[in-house]
Amino acid sequence: MIICDAVGGLNNRLRCLVSCMRIDDNIKLVWPVKTSNVWLWCSFKELFRNDFEEFQNKDECVKNYPDLKVYSDFKFIKLNNEIDINHMIGDDVPEDIKLSVVEQINKLKPVEYIDNKVNVFKQKFNKKTITVSVRTYKDAKRNYNSNGVFFDINKIFDEMDKHTESNFFVTCDHQDTFKEIFERYPDRIIYTPKRTFFGDYKSVAGIQDSVIDLLLGGLNNLIIGTRGSSFCDMQWWFGGAKASVNYINAHPGRR
Repeated sequence: MIICDAVGGLNNRLRCLVSCMRIDDNIKLVWPVKTSNVWLWCSFKELFRNDFEEFQNKDECVKNYPDLKVYSDFKFIKLNNEIDINHMIGDDVPEDIKLSVVEQINKLKPVEYIDNKVNVFKQKFNKKTITVSVRTYKDAKRNYNSNGVFFDINKIFDEMDKHTESNFFVTCDHQDTFKEIFERYPDRIIYTPKRTFFGDYKSVAGIQDSVIDLLLGGLNNLIIGTRGSSFCDMQWWFGGAKASVNYINAHPGRR
């Protein structure tokens, strides 16, 4: 039995949780809600059905389980003598680690609403469908000031234009950016309608809809992804770590 103190946004937390699941089946989960303006405003149980005992903060969890070891991170935790697999995909990931991570990811059971939507929309994919995973960093003021100001949508368009016979499953963190993509390829876009808007991390509906895109994105054979995006990385993992990924530098001015 261990404590998993999952830090950061959705994908950061999931990387930490999956790492802890590789360590121990019995997890006490620290999953804060609405503690930061740019993190996550949704509980774990509103996304997944796994029966982890869930705590709002680490102090409360440690008070209840003072003898348990705490694992806290915002990324995959390096276990024993393993290499660091963060932002690593494809053949670069050792096969034993890949199989171990995917095994634990497959144990995560989405809530019924998410599960049903994934099952419906994956039927729309075919061999010509390419996932386009766009991370603009325009979803929050802090992200915009550090990364979003450098976003260049033409870098995404340049790559999509190469695939003249394909349709595109588009995931995005910014409503206006999605609109631009849709207007450019109106007859070739597959997307999951949002109950709120693209990039909403401040409502249960918005985050559930993001998880739907997370689970769907890795099911196609190719992902055109945004370099540095943990969302794109985790789409690949949740798809079974099988897709080819072409990362685009969509923020060319960023250092």
